[in-house]
Amino acid sequence: MATWQVHISLKKAVPDQTLSESFLNSLQVLSKVLPKEESWSANTMQYGKIDETCIEIDYEDDLILEIAVRLDLRTLSKKLLQAICDFASSNDLRISSKAGLIVPNLENLLLILQNSPAWRFVKNPMGFLQNISENNNH
Repeated sequence: MATWQVHISLKKAVPDQTLSESFLNSLQVLSKVLPKEESWSANTMQYGKIDETCIEIDYEDDLILEIAVRLDLRTLSKKLLQAICDFASSNDLRISSKAGLIVPNLENLLLILQNSPAWRFVKNPMGFLQNISENNNH
């Protein structure tokens, strides 16, 4: 993962989510903002480019194993963040964080992003790299 990317996981409050018709329909809506791409795995659905913002859904048979979201802070837009929040909300998913499972809305998502190393890098790449260099010299 690149320095300017943030990785989050989306989790169902109750486990054992399946690739239901409503879940697949929500992916159709999501694909208007993050087009479906070819994945590296036959058991992974990928929406968006792997080196940019994307969502990867790992599954086995019809059981969802993991939903990973990679956010490229260089190119994020409010529309894209809202689409991800809408996808998560429509499927009763939560953002997995150190604080537990949190509601997927713009405010919560922005707090996660603003507290990330990727945010610090995008805001000030040279300062971020200098800080790494200084910390490695001690």
